[in-house]
Amino acid sequence: MTAEKERGRFAKWAPSALRSKPIVEVTTAALEGFVELLDRSVQDDALAWKSAANIWGIVRSGFEDAARSKTRALRVLPSNPAVGVRGPTVARAGARHSMSPTTFLRLVARPDVPVQWRVAVALAVYTGLRAAELRGLTWADVDLEHGFLLVHRTLDDDGEAGSTKTEKPRRVPIEPALAPLLRQLREGRSPGDAVMELPARHMSRGLRTWLHNADLGGSELQTSATSAALTWHDLRATWITWRAIRGDAPIEIMVGAGHDDFATTQRYIRRRSAPPRVWRGLPRSCPRCCR
Repeated sequence: MTAEKERGRFAKWAPSALRSKPIVEVTTAALEGFVELLDRSVQDDALAWKSAANIWGIVRSGFEDAARSKTRALRVLPSNPAVGVRGPTVARAGARHSMSPTTFLRLVARPDVPVQWRVAVALAVYTGLRAAELRGLTWADVDLEHGFLLVHRTLDDDGEAGSTKTEKPRRVPIEPALAPLLRQLREGRSPGDAVMELPARHMSRGLRTWLHNADLGGSELQTSATSAALTWHDLRATWITWRAIRGDAPIEIMVGAGHDDFATTQRYIRRRSAPPRVWRGLPRSCPRCCR
């Protein structure tokens, strides 16, 4: 993350009373109030719990540097007021969700959910691409003849291009069920065109909104001290989880996900087992509504 984005996040979420104070006047009580504001924003679904944790991390690091920076010229505080302040509530490790095939099929079959959202969800669930990787995917990267996607470029929600998270290109297999949708989307498009434009900047919020409107999701839409509401990134975990339960080779899942070790991939496997009547691998065909 750039310094400019860090400043933008602080300016957006920090209360004006905190932003307007010189750093030497900021108290522990003011920082505790800031954490309370972040927690309320998460509860109101205005902010993701992980974003709240990242914002607090930026602020905490800033005060740590102001008090104990290795560069003595940067030290402006005799002590750090952030010491002892508990950060925003976050979900515990392992308390993340994935989307079940039943929920997925019901969502993409809903005529009241915009087609662009249904297509975006289908692409995310069937490819495991991160949101920025989906934005950066062009038709030149889609090889339907040989059955793979070349993932080597990203676009953030401001349209800034970059490399993948690991800075390594990778090939992701095209699921047979996804191929008809890709062929339909490709009609009349040029190689340099984006495969699709994601329908919103805040994809997680939009996903939860449509799940709620479709009366789907249940506890997956709630954030608490022991679990986190479903996010867009959890669709990547859904792809990994479905492949693992289907019995795909671990090395193939790891390489497709773009991970350097399988321990990272394992953290995305959200459900180790489930009744066979629910978990039968990927759905056999792409829902008619997505075509």
